[in-house]
Amino acid sequence: MSDASSAVLIPAKSFVDAKTRLAGLLSERARHDLAAALLARTIGATSAHGTVYVVSDDDEVLAHAGTLGATVIRCSGPGLNLAVGEAMHWLHAAGVPRVVI
Repeated sequence: MSDASSAVLIPAKSFVDAKTRLAGLLSERARHDLAAALLARTIGATSAHGTVYVVSDDDEVLAHAGTLGATVIRCSGPGLNLAVGEAMHWLHAAGVPRVVI
């Protein structure tokens, strides 16, 4: 059941840069598609637990997340720690009292 006072925050790097440890096993395209599928699955699995936010600096990631019903937050540069920090600041300013990352 969704709770309007809570949020789920999913930080995501670009699909091109994701899953690089699998480079010996999967092609660049396969890693890209895997990252996109995992983001979609994560959004779907968490949407019942609050408003889902995806934070990234990547246009493709944000567009994909938006089509899946997530609210998107653009961060100022690469890096998951930066993305989480900026998104938490934004969510706090918006009055969201609980965030699950």
